[in-house]
Amino acid sequence: MPDTATADDARRALGDHPLAGGVVLLGPHQVPTCYLDRNRFMLAISGPYGRALYAARPAATLGERPRLLDELTPVAEALRWSVGSDPARSYDDVVLVAAGGSCTGIVRVADLLRTTTTTAA
Repeated sequence: MPDTATADDARRALGDHPLAGGVVLLGPHQVPTCYLDRNRFMLAISGPYGRALYAARPAATLGERPRLLDELTPVAEALRWSVGSDPARSYDDVVLVAAGGSCTGIVRVADLLRTTTTTAA
């Protein structure tokens, strides 16, 4: 979503995509500027007065810095980096970026785990 999206826009997007782990907000040239983890975002917006407080505000006020990783990073290295960084965000989605910094995709840590266990078997 564009980084100008409101919290209500992000809430609707998450409602439309129930399997999404979060939302990446993109600035100019598709550069990731913010990550909204589904659980933390929905807790904030659904708490007491949450929607009234945040619905019209920029969604980025409820987000965190995206966890960026080069799209060419090997799977094993990406997994080590993901679970070895901030423990509170170990299982947040990883935003993949090209050499110029533009978003090329998102990968879930669970998918990294599945890939490494499949290749190891």
